[in-house]
This record gives sequence, structure tokens and C-alpha cells, in this order.
Amino acid sequence: MVKIKINDPALSATVCSLMALCSIPTGGGDILICDSPEHVEGCRGVVVIYPDDGYLQSHEHTILLGAYGERYMPVVRPFSFDRFCETVRQLLVEKNSQPQAPTQSLSITPGGTVTYNGMSAGLSERELALFVYLLEHRGQTLSRDELKSAVWKNETGQGTNIVDVYISYLRKKLTPIFGKGVILSERGGGYSLNLPKE
Repeated sequence: MVKIKINDPALSATVCSLMALCSIPTGGGDILICDSPEHVEGCRGVVVIYPDDGYLQSHEHTILLGAYGERYMPVVRPFSFDRFCETVRQLLVEKNSQPQAPTQSLSITPGGTVTYNGMSAGLSERELALFVYLLEHRGQTLSRDELKSAVWKNETGQGTNIVDVYISYLRKKLTPIFGKGVILSERGGGYSLNLPKE
């Protein structure tokens, strides 16, 4: 079943009507449809309705993507009714097809605490920015120049070796949580984040 927790009364009524028209049961359960990331807590899967696509670059979006992976589905207004219902159905199908799968949630607080499977590590502001960028590009090999440009922006006086230094910091802090090989290096290529599949 689907729980709806939407601040906007008109939007809430629209979503409830859509769920009824599509014969999707509502009223409880562990799939949440909401219009604010602050409502997301302890649910199996989540659909967040954002006011515009600018939110897909937001810190809240990045945190939810990291915590829920494929169990998080952002929807931008104005949304297609058919596509919206299909998005919810897809999440329900994925949930019901793996009812025994253990939940290993990754969470990141704005203060820089990374938690996975009950273990936590505190990151500095710069370490957090680097980790979040790697997370957004999980599985991709990113060059030192790209990482430096994304995390250090246009700061002068920093060589590309600053990336290696902070990668070393991250490895030391993240290895106890995720195990060895959490950040992979490709000789002459760069680095990639190798997180366990949820």
C-alpha cells in the first residue's frame, strides 16, 4: 500500500484521486508519496514530487538518491498523470518482487555524517563534497581534473594532487563502513566509488 503525505491540499487531493483511478491502494504501507524530503523517514521506497527540475540539483535530492538508490523516484511538476501512476506502480512491483530483501540504507546528514548499515563516519565539508560528487557518479571513473573542478571550483593554488590527498582521507574514513575497495583507482584515469549494491 501507499502512504501519501503532501503539504499542498490540492496536490494531495489530485494524487489521492489518481491512485484511486489507477486502483493503487492507499492509506498505509511502506511506499511514501510526498512533496517534501523532510517527510522521508523509515520507509521502504519513496516518490518525491518536486516543484521544478531545479530541485534535481539540490542537496536534498542527492541525499535521497544516495540513501534509497533505485527505491527513490523523483517526479517534477507538472507531471504526466499516466507516467506518475506508472512510476508508483514500478516502485510497488520492485518492492513486492523482493519481499525478503534486507534493507541496507545509506544516509548522509548535512553536517557530514555518513551512515551505512548501522556504522557511521564524520566527514569534513570538503570530504563530504567529494563523496557526494563520487556518489552522484557511482561506478564511473572520474579524472582528477574533473573532481578538482567539481569540488574545488575555481580555487587557485591547488594542484591536482589535492584530489589524491582527499581521496586518501575518504578511504580511511569509509573503509571501516563499506570495506576495502570502496574507492577504486585507475592508473592514469582517476577514481570511482564502488559501493555495495542495496
